[in-house]
Amino acid sequence: GDLDYSELHFFRKGGGRASSFCWLTGPGIYSGSFSFGSQNAGDSIIFDYKLVPYLAPSAPLGILATEFHWFVLFFDRLQVISQLTEALAWEYVFQSRHIYGDMRGMVSDPATGRVWVYADYMVNEVIVTGEDHDVWRCYLERGQFDAALQHCRDLTQREKVLCAQADHYFSERQSELAASVYAKTKRSFEEVALKFITLGEKDALKRYLSDKLDNMRSSDRAQLTMACAWLCEMYLDKLNAVKDTGGGDEY
Repeated sequence: GDLDYSELHFFRKGGGRASSFCWLTGPGIYSGSFSFGSQNAGDSIIFDYKLVPYLAPSAPLGILATEFHWFVLFFDRLQVISQLTEALAWEYVFQSRHIYGDMRGMVSDPATGRVWVYADYMVNEVIVTGEDHDVWRCYLERGQFDAALQHCRDLTQREKVLCAQADHYFSERQSELAASVYAKTKRSFEEVALKFITLGEKDALKRYLSDKLDNMRSSDRAQLTMACAWLCEMYLDKLNAVKDTGGGDEY
């Protein structure tokens, strides 16, 4: 329903320009991102905008935005909602209202990212840690592989993203892209090669072998020898095929 109050907040990382916003409205949180400098005169600078319903029956007292979450304050609880999944990430229910009184609002320091919740007789700081802990997984589930790679915290997470990205390209028959990404993974050399052989994708197999050589360790002598010999054989076959067809200039 309609509210007789509203709030509009912007998120900026460090001292940079605002990159997103959230607006407290009656039906829910209206949010979006900003894109500056790529529009013609009069074009909108807002994209990826959406209205997210509240996860409680009543309207909130206030909202705030961090890089990946919305903080939503109700009279009896504080909810933290993921901007990527729109799901509840954390909730704290206030159980001592007879001590601190009614909740009044929430403020943040954009320079430090610190958040405070205040009531009639209480001010509490909300400590935000590890906000981007599972962000890579959220981006991965949405198929945003480049963003997922940017937020990986260790090699295990990176391996999962690269394997999923390569499998996606392969399933979409973008074989050479798949080959290039497979070469960065620890997926079995034989398994990947067999994928391309089965489909008769010789160019993708060459791409995989060539890129794999760049990612192999010098101690992997057996695989290095196999990849080099295989590549040489494929290039020789290509040269012979060109020669047999009379393509002298191409040869």
